Parts: sequence; structure tokens; C-alpha cells
Amino acid sequence: MAAVQSRLDPNEILRDVPADRPRYEDGWDDTYKSKFEDVLEDLDNETLDVIREILEIDEDTDNLQSAILTNESESILLYTLYRFLSDKRTLLREIADRWGDEVEEDREYRYLVQALLDGRSDIVYRLLLYKEWSDAKNERSYKIENELPDDYVDRFDDNFRSIQLTLARRTNTDHFRYEERNELDFEDSTIFAIDRQTSDRERRDVVGAQRRRNLRSVFVEVEEEDHAVHILTNNQTIRDTLVEKLEEIFSISLVSQDEVGDQIEVNADQFEEALRELPEEDGEEEGDIRILNVEFRRTQTTPTVPLTVSKKSYDTEIRNVVSELAEDIVNPEITNVRRFWFNAYGVDARVKVDIYSEENTLRLDTDIKTDSGSLAERIRETFQESFGLPLDQEIPLHWVTGDREQVISFILKNPPTYETQNNHYQDLIEDLDEIGVINTRTVERKQCRGRNCEEIYEGHDGDTCPACGGTLDVFAEFEKVSLSNRGILEFFKDRLEDEDIEYLGTKQEQIYRKKYRFRRVRHDGDIAHVLINTPDVSITPNTVNHLNKSVNPVTLLNLGTVKDQRLMEEVLAAYLDLSTIIDEYLSDELSSDYISQKIDQVTRATEERVAGNAAHAYDRLQEIVANPSEYGGEDFEPEIFHLINQIITNAEQWGTKRRGNLPDGFAELLFSTGQGKYFRSFGWDCKFTSSDEFHIGASEAKDLRDYVHRIKESTEVKSSDTRFKNFVVITNAESGNFGSSVADRINKMTSWDGTPVLMHVDFIFALHLVFNENVDLIKRNIQEFYRQFYLTLNDGKYYHQEVDDDFYVDLTAENAEILFENFGSEIEDSSLDISSLRDFMEQDIFP
Repeated sequence: MAAVQSRLDPNEILRDVPADRPRYEDGWDDTYKSKFEDVLEDLDNETLDVIREILEIDEDTDNLQSAILTNESESILLYTLYRFLSDKRTLLREIADRWGDEVEEDREYRYLVQALLDGRSDIVYRLLLYKEWSDAKNERSYKIENELPDDYVDRFDDNFRSIQLTLARRTNTDHFRYEERNELDFEDSTIFAIDRQTSDRERRDVVGAQRRRNLRSVFVEVEEEDHAVHILTNNQTIRDTLVEKLEEIFSISLVSQDEVGDQIEVNADQFEEALRELPEEDGEEEGDIRILNVEFRRTQTTPTVPLTVSKKSYDTEIRNVVSELAEDIVNPEITNVRRFWFNAYGVDARVKVDIYSEENTLRLDTDIKTDSGSLAERIRETFQESFGLPLDQEIPLHWVTGDREQVISFILKNPPTYETQNNHYQDLIEDLDEIGVINTRTVERKQCRGRNCEEIYEGHDGDTCPACGGTLDVFAEFEKVSLSNRGILEFFKDRLEDEDIEYLGTKQEQIYRKKYRFRRVRHDGDIAHVLINTPDVSITPNTVNHLNKSVNPVTLLNLGTVKDQRLMEEVLAAYLDLSTIIDEYLSDELSSDYISQKIDQVTRATEERVAGNAAHAYDRLQEIVANPSEYGGEDFEPEIFHLINQIITNAEQWGTKRRGNLPDGFAELLFSTGQGKYFRSFGWDCKFTSSDEFHIGASEAKDLRDYVHRIKESTEVKSSDTRFKNFVVITNAESGNFGSSVADRINKMTSWDGTPVLMHVDFIFALHLVFNENVDLIKRNIQEFYRQFYLTLNDGKYYHQEVDDDFYVDLTAENAEILFENFGSEIEDSSLDISSLRDFMEQDIFP
């Protein structure tokens, strides 16, 4: 009898198993004893013999059922096990098959009791674990690239503490538990169950309301023959952690294998057609799919709202309703479906449509309400045949949406995540590599075969293990992907050339004390600055505002998404999307004026802003010059800048806008002649006075000479192709002592061969008037205008000449008239109008 009690100890057999033994025990005499009698009546003789043997009942007993019932405690347990098994018979046949045993239908109870007779007291708990595993969702599969060690089970047991601590740290919970009985070992695989109990109850909650407080077990299945690992959990952090720890503990390399293998398996249009198609009226076949419920993410109405069609409880086909709604109310595309229910082969299945934008994947996660793995697989196959989409696999999102541009954006934004060992974008990676915007390099993964050493190396050049000197074997080879800043620039320059847009090189600009490195381009006389948004350039809301404050027409060559796309679109007049350019270029659909249009948009927007500032500055300067005693330099300097900035769009305001003692501004003139391109720049400083004549002391003259040195050594000059040729002093007075005090000091500088210029405010007024009268004409011939401007600054000469120490170029309104007359004689269009200048010159603007 002691042996019987040992084999049928309910505390051991039902430990951590949710069964109703206490209820059956309380109602045994009144209800459940008779029910067990009925059970015994229906059992076959072989099963009764096993029960007789486990209860040690004599073979010659006349009334076996009565003898069984005399063992009340054991009978209650046997009845509890019978009831426990009622909804798990299919599962028991399946798990027995994986153990190498064949169990016929209706012989499941005999197998269970026989196992107890054989001393397998944990079979009930293991069957419970197997049911949990079969019910678990969110499975992800990984291929083992190298060799799985023979002792992987022992390694898992021995190193679970390390797994537990890492999981606890990364999930901020310590409710991960594992013991050896949580291990299901089969002929060619092993399932490890890690408990995630979060309730305040000690026993496993697997039924009832309490189940809501438990987050289920996490399952890890290792398949030896298939060389695969399956992880079942809905928590991405747990999944990633387990992948990392399994690689470490088993010394293996895991690669996801959930992705759909071929784009031909994906047909999003078929899904939409099937969802709105009416089923045939000639009856249902066994494998026909009935759609029972659909939740749409949004309607096409105003306002847009989520919409659920029908209820699963109606058990009614609803595609006729979806078909009607699809006309005006909802879009039945898969990306607009949140979840749906369907029925096939008499089994209900729930599908959740997960869209992972950051990973550019779509997944139809299923919960198929059957314990039969083969039936579940048949349902998946039938669904794919009917609806064109595979279940429980990662589908590249652009295979569904057709939006390759988005994939290019993701690759450019984070190229290391697109290693070719594990993605379905190999062809696209090759295309991007061919046009030069990314770099790829072949990387080998190697593992040491030395004794007691299993180190894995990635990208190691040698064949010898650095740790132990053993031999390294290659087990995987793939392409590493990185962004090519140089390649992006060259691709951009090629597209500029396709549109006859001139690339002018690099230009640095300091905006609110932050330096930006721009690429300058010129189209139809308009010069724009382009900031390339590579990873080393941080595009923040503050950056976008800085770009908007630039004195130049500025746009952005954007490689991927930014944190605040809305702000960028609102603040910038236009921006260039590299992903769009590449996508359309690869499809041979790139517009011949895509970049030109964007450049025109930003230059037009800047011109409008600058023209408004200049018009206001002109009016205000007239007042300042007319009443010099009422104003100071702080009023004069910013208005001068606005006038110069309209005429020379790349002009920069220095002075108080920058740190250090600097002149008021800097500008560059770009033009071409038969001898090539000219990049000539000048700096200026404003000297406002209430006197009639310009007079400056020795100390202030020395400061102006120092300004020349600072400009010459600035990054704007040293880091670009420009040649700094003129230092201009802008004043509202007559020339005075400029030659002897300022020009003399500057011309004696041995480190600079430029020309000093004294520019009177009436020269700038004259430029403003004629420029605005003839703005379109000048813009069409901007290079010739800049050439004449440069010659005017240099007394009609391209190159520096030997001059007296007190030499300088003195510019007034008369010089502006000469400038425009020379300009008009050099261009083909004879419509230049300088009548406003002549009217202006007849006025006496000075006090």
C-alpha cells in the first residue's frame, strides 16, 4: 500500500497543477463517486488493468470496479486526472509522439495512468506546461548559424541565474523563475519554460480571473535537428535579452528566420479583394474561410474614427457588409486593419495586424483556437492561399505598401541594422552601394575550435584564436553596411549636373554662434546653401530655426526622418528628400527639375523676406542720414546689412552677431569669365558720424587694420576657395582723412594684397534703387553684375596693382551709375532702366 501511496501521491502529482480535486473530494459521496463509476464502466479492459496494477488489486478480484472504489483517496485522484485530461487529449497524443510514443485516440487516459505506474509523477505538470506552450503566442524563430553544443541543456540549467539577473535588470522586475521540472525534453528538441508570475499567489495561475494578473511563462524551444531556436513572449525586451544570453551561454550565433522568404508570397491586393468579396452562394466547403469580425483603424469620413464591423459572437460571415462599407466609409487595405477574426475548418482564429514602422515590417500575429499543430498549420496555409498574406511571419512593409522610398529612408537613417545576413533588401542594398550612398564590406563570423574555447569573432582577419591560439572556423559571411558621406555628396553633385545646376563648393556660416557647413549651388543666377543631414549633423528644432534665420536661401538634403518633421516642413520653404531622389532615380522616374524647383522655392522665399527687409532699411536709412545727430552706429549698421544682403544674397552679418572684435559683415562675389570661375570676397565695417567729413583716429584706424587680419584668418576664407580682396568702410560722410589714416595702414600690410575701399552711403542707395527697378534682368545676368561690382571695388582691375600707401577706391552714387552703364553694355538685353538713379542723384540726401 505504501507503494500505491507513493505512486498516487496527489501532493506530488498535482503540485502547481490547477485541478478541482478539493471540490471532487467534498462532493464525492453525493455526486462524483457515481460519475467515476460511469467512467469506469466506459473504460476498456487494458486501462482497467493498468488501474488495477497501480492500485495493487489482485487479478482474481471478482468486482474490479468495486475494488477500485474502495480506495477512495486514489479514486478521487484518478477521477481528477480524468477530468483534467478532458480538454487535453489531443495535446497528450502530440506530446507523447514527441517523446517517441504512439497513443491512439481514446487511449489517452490509459497512457497517463501508465506513466504514473512507471513512476513519471511529473507527467501531469509537464502536460500542463505543454498546453501553456501550445497556447503561447508571439513566437519568433531564429536560425543557429554555427554548431549547437551537445550539453546545451546543462548550460541553460547552470547559467539560468545569469539569465534571471539580466532579465530582472532590463525589465525592472525579479519575478522570473525556473527549475528543472520546467523543462520539456524530447527526442530532438527541448522546451524551457521561464515563469513570469506577477500575482501574489504561489501556485501557477492558469485559469480563472486570477489569470489576468499573470503574464504567462516565457518559452524557449531549442530544435537540434532543425538548428533553430524559438522564443515565445510578447515582450521585445525579454526576447532581445534571451537572444543575447543564449548566444553567450551556448556560444552560438542566432539570426532571425521569421521573414517571408520571397516577395511572390505577399499579395496585399489579394487581401483587399478577398476581404470585400462576397462568398459564393453554393454552400460552404470545409476549408472555406468566414470573416467574423474586422476592426478598422480609421474611416474615410470626417472626422475619421475607428470602426468595428459585426461581432464574433454572431458567428456570421460579414464580407457583404465590408463590401458595402468599402465604397465610401472604410479602406479595406491590410494597413488599415487593426485586427480581425475568421473561421476555417470549424476553428476560430484571431489575427492582430502589427505594423512596426521603425523596423519597416508588418506581421499578422495569430491566435488559432486549436491544440492541433498540424491543423493550425493547415489553417495558415489556407489563409495565405485565399488572402495572399502569410500569417505569423515578418513581411517587409514596402512589399505591402509598395513604398520603397520609406525603406531607403530607413536604410540611410540607420544602415548598420540592414546587415545582409538578415534582411530582404539585398537587391536594394546592392543598388545603394552601386550609386555610392552606402558602403558595404564583407564580414566573416568565426568560432574557435580549440579545446575548452568557443569564442566567436566578427571581422577578425586571422585564422587563429587570440584567446587560446586554436583554429578559427568561418560559420557565417555577410555584408556590413555603413553610410558614405562622400558618396552621398557625389551622388547629389551628379544629380545637380543632370539639372544644369552649378556646384560651387563648401561654405561655412555662423548662425547665432553655431557654425554650419553648407554646400553652395547656383541655378539661374540664384545661389542657395544646402545642409546635408548626415548622422554627424543633428537636426533639432533649434537647428531648423537657425536655418530659417540664415541670411542665405537655405534648404536641407534630408537622408531620413527627423524628430520634428512637422516643424521642418513648416519653417523651411522647401527641403530635398534624398530617399525620394534615390527611389525615383532607381526607377528612372526622377523629374528633370526636382532639385531646381526646390532651389527656386527657397530662393523665392528668401528673396521676399530680404526684399521686405531692404525696403524698410532704405526708408529708415534715409531718415538716419538726414538727421545724423539723432542716431548712432547701432541704428546705421543693421540697415546697411539689409541693403547689401538683397544685392549679394550670401552676405553675412558679423559684428555683434559673433563673438570677438569683428567687422560688421562679410560677402562673396561669384562670377565666371573666359579665364574661369572667380570667388572674390570682401569685408565691411560701418562708420557712422554726425560730422560732414570722415575723421578717424590712430587707435580706431589700427582696429580697422586688425579687422583685415581677422577676416583673412577666418574660417570663411581659409576653409573655402574664396580670395579676400577688399576691405570696405561704409560711411555717411565725405572722405576726410581715410587715405592717410586707414588706407595707409592697410596698404602697408605685407600679409595681404587687397584694396581698401571707402563706400559712401549714397552708393548703396543707388545700388538699391536700380537693383529693385531691374531685379529680374539683374538676376538673369547675376554673374555679369557681380563681375562689374568686383571691378568697381578694385578700380576696374582684376588683380592687385602696386599703388601708393594712401591709395583707396572712393565710391559714390556716380560710381554706381558707371557700374550699371558698364553692366548694361555687357549684356544682350538692353532694357536696363537707371532713370530712378539719375533722379536720385539730383537730390541732396546729405544734411
